[in-house]
Amino acid sequence: MDFMGIGPLELLLVLIIGFLLLGPDKLPEMAAKAGRLYRSLKKATFDLSKTITEDVSTEKKTLGEDLSSEKKTISQDLSNIRKTIIDDLSSENKADEDSAAASVAESGEKSEAESTEKATPPTDSPPKGK
Repeated sequence: MDFMGIGPLELLLVLIIGFLLLGPDKLPEMAAKAGRLYRSLKKATFDLSKTITEDVSTEKKTLGEDLSSEKKTISQDLSNIRKTIIDDLSSENKADEDSAAASVAESGEKSEAESTEKATPPTDSPPKGK
């Protein structure tokens, strides 16, 4: 059993020294003052601890709300950016597909023209100038 971090033997020693220094008349009065001082210090530390706990709790709640709103804003911004990127990529892919289709169509027309040229037999005409 400790009293303010003082064991029973130390407490007995303090009481004996107090009895010798103050005498039997003033010792109870000084003990009562010491008890009141101890209670007031204990109450002050409890009140301080309670105030700090309440302040920290309030700040924690406020910060939590602020972080929640910032998280929501960032999430919306990321969603908008993602949508923009997807739209840009889709339009680029469509443009690439259209140009590829046009290239295939042009090469198909060229192939048809070349195949018709190859299909017509060359005419045997005598060389000119002889």
